Amino acid sequence: MKIPCFKLREGPPKRFLAYPAMALLLLIMGSLPVSAQSTKYFTIVPTPAYGQGELEVTLNLMPIGSPSNTYQFWIFSPGQDPRLLEGQKPFEEKLTRHGVHDIVLVVKDSNGNMVTMEHQIAVVTPAADSTGTDNDASSPGSSDGKDDGSSNFNPLAGMTPGGDDTEKTDTETEKVSAQNQKPVADFEFTFDKDDSFTVLLDGSNSTDPDGTIAKYDWQTLAERQDYENGSKDAKIVFKEAGKHEITLTVTDNDDETDFTSQTVEIKPPAPPAQPALEYNTTARVNPQIIAAGVSPSKVHLSDDQLNIVALVRPGQSPISSVTFQDRTEQLGASTMRLVGVLSNGDEFYQVNLTFPPGKTTTLKTAWGPQDGQFNIVATGKGELPSQTYPYLKIGSYSQIDNANSKKQPSALNYDTTARYGSQIIMAGFSPAFIDNNKDTQFDVIAIVRPGSAPIKHVTLKNSGQFYSEMNLAGDLSNGDKMYQFTYTFVQGALGDPQQDFVELKKLWGVPGLEGLGIEATDQGGIVSHQFPDIQFGNYPEYKP
Repeated sequence: MKIPCFKLREGPPKRFLAYPAMALLLLIMGSLPVSAQSTKYFTIVPTPAYGQGELEVTLNLMPIGSPSNTYQFWIFSPGQDPRLLEGQKPFEEKLTRHGVHDIVLVVKDSNGNMVTMEHQIAVVTPAADSTGTDNDASSPGSSDGKDDGSSNFNPLAGMTPGGDDTEKTDTETEKVSAQNQKPVADFEFTFDKDDSFTVLLDGSNSTDPDGTIAKYDWQTLAERQDYENGSKDAKIVFKEAGKHEITLTVTDNDDETDFTSQTVEIKPPAPPAQPALEYNTTARVNPQIIAAGVSPSKVHLSDDQLNIVALVRPGQSPISSVTFQDRTEQLGASTMRLVGVLSNGDEFYQVNLTFPPGKTTTLKTAWGPQDGQFNIVATGKGELPSQTYPYLKIGSYSQIDNANSKKQPSALNYDTTARYGSQIIMAGFSPAFIDNNKDTQFDVIAIVRPGSAPIKHVTLKNSGQFYSEMNLAGDLSNGDKMYQFTYTFVQGALGDPQQDFVELKKLWGVPGLEGLGIEATDQGGIVSHQFPDIQFGNYPEYKP
């Protein structure tokens, strides 16, 4: 039997076998990263090895690495858009078009890393037998159905550019192959200067040695927000950071295809710079709830939810949990989630609280130790607890450096609904653990949200006993402002020598000497509610 040898495209000669009833051309070309060259990812089984104008193939997938890996088969067929096979394994596919079909396996692990492997199958039309008849089941060139070794069967017959199925000589076949050279896919990518999630693609480096590129098809398996396809210049806006593979498939004017892939790494944008804030940042071994409150603190009639927010300072270990506790015993305890980090390492936490709309009331003194009031507690790794907010705890608490416990600064992401009047969103003490042996001062801090007019001043009140104007400590990145007032005292005056520690629990809103409150006045003379009250009523949203 004669085994013809010819060149289909650049590279060493390939040998192909002649089948009695149909000419099948099977090309197998592996394409893997260096690190995976020795791994067999999948095999192709032609079933059966003959047929009239179509080839049924089975793709057998080999187990690869971790069970969490995901697999996808892509089939690039002449004159057709790429197709994606997903689902059962093995995969079965029927190839009906004559020409070279590229089959690509894409493997993606849980970290977003990808690897690919390529096989190619070419389906061709069978050549007529040597007698010129096509209804005889015997081998071409043999009258008795047996191969006499003299067959001049040409496996490339039928794969002519114009669809001419007439038999070609070996010389003519070589010419056809030379005239229909495969295009070469190539592209470059850059990142949009204003958006690190947007990738700009340029496929102009793709070439066709003997013609022109007629079609550019860009593909990626990653989830995306925006996608422009079909031309040599394209863009993809990815939804998530990480490594993503982009594949360009080019088709020339003779319907020959080629593809290439590159991996891009999308990095999350740098967090916005947090302005410097001037207030006491003393750290203790235990974490501290520095301030807490609700946002918005003026609730409109149509509202059915608000945010419970807390500002927490880590101690000698990172924060592991922050819990909102409801002493009404109606809501139970709720875990708060991290929603931002200031430049000094203090962390914002938030939990959403829902309720029926339509309320018109004032919830006075929402924070405290009594039934019907709220508390917040934080825990560091190692189960070190904070004080219970809104308490101020006094004892023997040395200052530490908590630099190793701080998280990287990040944007603030809690509810910032504004009203026409200003709002006191949060308030508290910094530090919330007072060292009775050394300390002589602490800061009272408040986070205030402007309304339709700028804030004129913020006042700390003590049940009518004194009024102290608070100082602007700085602006937060979300538009809220921080104010502080430094309270001084004689060393040791707040503690009790008969006890290890003292907890001042009724500091906010309670009539008497301990009853603290904070209110803001804007430049139009409108006075806010007094913290720690929460007001429900007709307070429409102000949108600057």
